[in-house]
Amino acid sequence: MLRTEVRKQSFRLRTYVSLASMCLMPMIIWLWILFSKHPDFQGSPFPAPHPRQSGLVVPLVAMANPTNYFVLVIVTAIFAGTSVSEEAAWGTLRYLLTRPVGRVRLLTVKLAVAAFLTLLAVAIAVVLGLVLGIATHGLHAVTVPQFGLTHGKLTVNMAQGVSFSAGATLMKIVDMTLFIGASMAAILAFSFWISTMVDAPFGAVAAGFGFGLASTILDAVSVIPLGIRQLFPTHYWEMWIELFASPLRTTEVLQGVLVQIPYVLVFGFLALRGFRTKDLTS
Repeated sequence: MLRTEVRKQSFRLRTYVSLASMCLMPMIIWLWILFSKHPDFQGSPFPAPHPRQSGLVVPLVAMANPTNYFVLVIVTAIFAGTSVSEEAAWGTLRYLLTRPVGRVRLLTVKLAVAAFLTLLAVAIAVVLGLVLGIATHGLHAVTVPQFGLTHGKLTVNMAQGVSFSAGATLMKIVDMTLFIGASMAAILAFSFWISTMVDAPFGAVAAGFGFGLASTILDAVSVIPLGIRQLFPTHYWEMWIELFASPLRTTEVLQGVLVQIPYVLVFGFLALRGFRTKDLTS
């Protein structure tokens, strides 16, 4: 059943469009570095002081761009929000359950495939950035500013630099990819829950995007105590940058993963409870 679901989801037009949209930011960053006389990313969350020093800079700057997170939230909401509601809208959901397949297993498979596609979307963006960057600027060591953390926010000291070998940077990029994928878990679970309740795929996708947007806006409200904002699923999105701090810090990275777990458990439980008793009339 898992193989069938992967094959079915992989060959849908919205999957191609979603994965292609994740390629836009790496291509834009690469073109900017390649053709700009003086590429400057000091206003970026990952302000590489010398963008042309190595091709490894391209995926780092691209994945740190806030627009990239905006696109990734939409892509995640599409994969999870259409997984069940699309079947209901097409009238094929009840026929899926005429096979000897329980509802729990059906939901588990669909959620696993949505999670796989979300991680694949992140990986494709990173790999494209690596291929383009290395092709034009080579595989060299990377020098980044000194990153720190003050009152729960990342700080950057452009006056001091830290260098990492190409091999060490590649390993950190792998960790970054896994972390960004994991940080979408709450939005994935929420969109999936809504997908089990509605027959309109657009409604589930919009709800998932709205959930991520609301969390991002509330996280930016400084009057909300830091202890509360740290519970928002989007609070730690950029904390993978700490992987490039010296000395290495992983506390916030681990917290960013752990904060997703309660959301996944709660929304997963709600999806399962509602779907097990749902009257499939479509």
